[in-house]
Amino acid sequence: MKAEFYLTSGKHIKSAMFDEYGPVAGTTRLVRMTLYDQLRKQSHSVMRFSDFQPREVPDKLFHQGSGRF
Repeated sequence: MKAEFYLTSGKHIKSAMFDEYGPVAGTTRLVRMTLYDQLRKQSHSVMRFSDFQPREVPDKLFHQGSGRF
């Protein structure tokens, strides 16, 4: 799986590769993702996810243009 991120101007700024999935609490979850910077071609970040804990997340975080986090 892959995601592409663009500015409102249409400029491509990042690509995300969903690299690795694994079993977590009886289901399959994303455990590693790599973000590639499209402005600085040699730059990337690897995110590893662990110690999953359920929590409440406000709906406003899932609406584009919702303001502050």
